Amino acid sequence: MRNHRLALAVLMLACAATVVAGCDSDASSRFAGSPVPTTGPTSAAAPVTQTAATATTISGLGHITNIVAPDDGSGRLFVTDQVGIIRIVRNGAVAPKPALDIRARVGSVGNEQGLLGLAFPVDFASKQRAYLYYTDLKGTSRVFRIRVSAGDPDVFDPATLQPVLSIAQPYANHNGGQLAFGPDGYLYLGFGDGGGAGDPGNRAQNLRVLLGKILRIDVESHPDSPGYRVPADNPFVRRAGARHEIWAYGLRNPWRFSFDSATGDLWIGDVGQNKYEEVDYVRAGSKRGLDFGWSLYEGNHLYKAKSKKAGFTWPVSEYAHPYGECVTGGYVYHGSAYPAEQGLYVFGDYVTGKLFTLKRSASGWTRRLVATTPWGITSFGVDGSGELWAADRNTGSIHLLGDLSK
Repeated sequence: MRNHRLALAVLMLACAATVVAGCDSDASSRFAGSPVPTTGPTSAAAPVTQTAATATTISGLGHITNIVAPDDGSGRLFVTDQVGIIRIVRNGAVAPKPALDIRARVGSVGNEQGLLGLAFPVDFASKQRAYLYYTDLKGTSRVFRIRVSAGDPDVFDPATLQPVLSIAQPYANHNGGQLAFGPDGYLYLGFGDGGGAGDPGNRAQNLRVLLGKILRIDVESHPDSPGYRVPADNPFVRRAGARHEIWAYGLRNPWRFSFDSATGDLWIGDVGQNKYEEVDYVRAGSKRGLDFGWSLYEGNHLYKAKSKKAGFTWPVSEYAHPYGECVTGGYVYHGSAYPAEQGLYVFGDYVTGKLFTLKRSASGWTRRLVATTPWGITSFGVDGSGELWAADRNTGSIHLLGDLSK
């Protein structure tokens, strides 16, 4: 079983050049193994079985990168396939017709390239538009606005693709991929450091470039026009030489981040280099322009820096390899099916298939390992009822999660 899982980790988006989430290639050689002590301001419970992990499984969804539900009451889940397809899941079944097929436009020959992001604005039912992020045939990161077909509410019209943002990529890995609307109505975009082990161009700390950052842009105030506007209260709009789109920096590959639907807090799963995976947390209303430290630091530890200094935002949770090797950020649970799970942040690890919860208490942050699965967890999603789903890229399946509070 261990060798089979190792082969999957290497061949199906495995680490660095071969994992969609952006781990490093040597991580696959250290796959699984015995748990190691957790480091950083967290604690870990003993491993438990996966009996409560899955309530429902839906297959036939390809190389999954996103699970997204619009706020239109339709009960639909939109699932993105890395090769350039969006499929709809409704009433537990995959719709026979794709919502979008743009494989001819999408470059996915690199294992971290492809259709990587999808976001719906608030009030999608009336707006009938969404936002896509994919790498094109030249490997350039492209963000587009797209509209629903006038003749079919389950289909996007590729003829309406409207360019929003474009970023050249120096390497094929660390493309990021998350798009999410914040509670302020602005679009947040996650981009990795441009790839290459150890951030060779020192891009994550460079405010003159957009790589290794989370951006915050206004795409909805003028939805009939290409491009975007920069919010006037972005943190670097008055700093000479800095890119005004930047909201936070010092990130290696923020593969998945999310906003807590109840509080507006931001949670980031930032994929590590060789030793540590991290989860970052930003309380709503806190200081903007935060520096999460990469590539001076990997998690709470020195990387390029010679000493630990003030002024950085440290992870609220981290774990060392080989306990896990490729973090996938998730969501805070606010569904109704499992009251005891309310307020827990649920996230996972692509390589090991582990599912975790994270909770803050008076004594600090507590991380629990709640299940170990055979899944290659590339993404999480929240459906219209507030229940959580996890994507397994190994089998092209999504799983409705059971009670993870126990």
